Amino acid sequence: MKRTGSGNFYRRNVAMILFAAGIPAILIGIVIYWLQIKIADEFTASHQDQVEKVAQRLNAQFVSLEMSLSHWAFNPVFNEKWSGMALVSDNFQEVNDVIKTLLLIKNLDPMIQNASFYLTRQNAVITELGVRRLEPGVGEADRYRAYMTMNQAIAWKTSPSLPGSPEQAPALVVRLPALSTAPYGGLIVQFRHDAFPGLMNQLAVQQQSVSLLLQGDGSRIAGSSGVADEGLADRLSAFAAAQSLGSYTWPWSGKTYAVTIGSFQRLNSSWRYVSATSMSSITQPIAVWSRSLIALSLVSLAAAIVLSWLGSHRLYRPMRQLVRLFRVDNIRLDGVNELAYIENEWRGLLSEKDAVQAQLRQQQPFLRSGLLLQMLLGFLPPMREEELRERLSIGQRMEPSEIFAVMIVRLYAPALRSRKFAASDRSLVSFVAANVAEEIVQRHAAYASVVNFQDESAAVLLQIVEQKSEGAQRAELSVIAGEITETLYSITGYHAVIGISRPIERISAVPFAFEEARNVMHSRDLRTGNQIFFVEDAPSANKRPFIYPAFLEKELLGNIRLGDGEQSIGYLDAFFDELKVKSVDEFSYRQGAYQLLACILQMFIEAGHNPYPLFENKDLYAHLSSIRDTSDIKDWLRDGVIAPIAAAMRTDKEDYVRRKVDEVIALIQFNLTKDLSMEWCADAVALDYKQLSRAFKQQTGYTFIDYVTRLRLAKSKELLRDPSLKINDIADSVGYQPSYLNRVFKKYEGITPGQYREHVLNIKP
Repeated sequence: MKRTGSGNFYRRNVAMILFAAGIPAILIGIVIYWLQIKIADEFTASHQDQVEKVAQRLNAQFVSLEMSLSHWAFNPVFNEKWSGMALVSDNFQEVNDVIKTLLLIKNLDPMIQNASFYLTRQNAVITELGVRRLEPGVGEADRYRAYMTMNQAIAWKTSPSLPGSPEQAPALVVRLPALSTAPYGGLIVQFRHDAFPGLMNQLAVQQQSVSLLLQGDGSRIAGSSGVADEGLADRLSAFAAAQSLGSYTWPWSGKTYAVTIGSFQRLNSSWRYVSATSMSSITQPIAVWSRSLIALSLVSLAAAIVLSWLGSHRLYRPMRQLVRLFRVDNIRLDGVNELAYIENEWRGLLSEKDAVQAQLRQQQPFLRSGLLLQMLLGFLPPMREEELRERLSIGQRMEPSEIFAVMIVRLYAPALRSRKFAASDRSLVSFVAANVAEEIVQRHAAYASVVNFQDESAAVLLQIVEQKSEGAQRAELSVIAGEITETLYSITGYHAVIGISRPIERISAVPFAFEEARNVMHSRDLRTGNQIFFVEDAPSANKRPFIYPAFLEKELLGNIRLGDGEQSIGYLDAFFDELKVKSVDEFSYRQGAYQLLACILQMFIEAGHNPYPLFENKDLYAHLSSIRDTSDIKDWLRDGVIAPIAAAMRTDKEDYVRRKVDEVIALIQFNLTKDLSMEWCADAVALDYKQLSRAFKQQTGYTFIDYVTRLRLAKSKELLRDPSLKINDIADSVGYQPSYLNRVFKKYEGITPGQYREHVLNIKP
């Protein structure tokens, strides 16, 4: 409950604080008031420095635009043949190349709204939307011609209104050809309506700053978005036009502004920039606060003198010291019994102590788990054995004479039909595994501490009786591990694999035992469910049988090389099915996956590709090693590695086959008199017969025989128009026997070669 008044201790304490704080506050206020003048000078200099740095950056951006457009003006698509073209719309390929180039120019800078190619002689303009003729005498045509009135190869121009261009916004124009005195057109870059205001916003270095961009004659090109007062903008423009470059203070409308004036020297003109920032918003609060602080300090000093005199009595100094120990709130002590106050505060502290101890008991398992986790991960600083035992025994008794063992429990999901949890419930499954392991171990061992790794695995530190034999200790651990695996499988439907370390005598050896137990779990059989491994039984690496499915790897690489994604997936499934059968343990299974990934990347590199841009410079081997569940390795290789590589190889293959078909067509035309076959052509261009046959039909629309037949008939028709040639000679010249030519001609044309000649030459029998 709040009480009115204050005790002797409270009054004396307040008096001393006010007395001690009053005089320094007055001195601080005087110093701050004096500093406001210094701050104003520093502010002006700082403002000029900031504006000039921003202006240098903007000037570099303008220069970059000018240089880039000058470079594009020498692009081959803007050659002099455009000066002689009567109708640009009839030249589809040239127009298409120009449009593509204009799109590239548009993407040079976010400020650019559009780029256009204006042809003076044709009175036409090419934009990203296509070719558009301009009507003579119309304002739009005049405006485009106005752009070309310049004495330089490249210049900044302004025009009141162009299609898609902001009013009065500058445009960058390049005469084409750039080095000619008789240009046939120009390359025009127009900017977004908010481009130049956005640049001016950068010159407005403060929130309340105003910046303008002016032409040489003083007319305004653009202003920052903060220019809401047109009167301010007009007066500022007039002030900047009348002053030379530099920094000034400018009073207007009851405020003082720090003004910086500079210039941009462009190709054919000089632009002026001006930035103004109100200094009143900086200096006025300082002056007000300094004066207020001085006044408050004087009042505090007077109050401190009075209160110090009232609290001069020293009889209650011991009592006041006790009150000071307990006072943690704003209760005023006038008329309050200090002894009663101390008693109440003491009882409150005892109650808080009990509550804290209860919460500490609840958090003790989490404290042990956190300490053990730091130890396993190597984050715990070096400690003595006694200190480690003391910390790990918080809330649980640890026998000093017994030894320890580390047990790692890891869950693996079996087939989907036996899962009781969704794949997204990893944290829930991990929680169940840690709780089940802790409950079972505590029933068998006097001490147990569990760490939940939140990845469907947990670690258990437990004590075992030292007096038992090694066989009895091993049997006890086997019973505990077996009960954990069976319980977890019945609850979650997951198979459990448990690794058990060697017995250790010292807590400091726990991290090494943890690593041994974790490594031995790599020996798990992928074909078996629940498994228990002791470090003592771990097989050596050279005794692990491993047969790599090299034939399936070869078939898989061949299909990837051909870009056949569906066949590649089939061979990938077969590869991992075979690898799972031939790999006795998880270690061998992962080594096979590493080998396959290396072979795929090697094949891709040998095909002339760089895999790093395709995979965004990711470390594929590190990603593969981070996949905990072996069942996810195949899915990642299929979707993350093989699919993009097969797509890239398929694109190369299609281009390669298309070129080979073109070679075969040329080969047919050159060897038309010979006996042609698909097999001969396939050998000639070094391509598979079936692959060539499919590609030939897709590209020409005819089978090989049909195409050759139609080509020979077309050649024979051409020769039949010459009455001096005999039909037998014509048949030989197209690679046919005369009788066969008659049959083929009759089949496709409905008449004999002789009848065709008579019809064409109009000769009567």
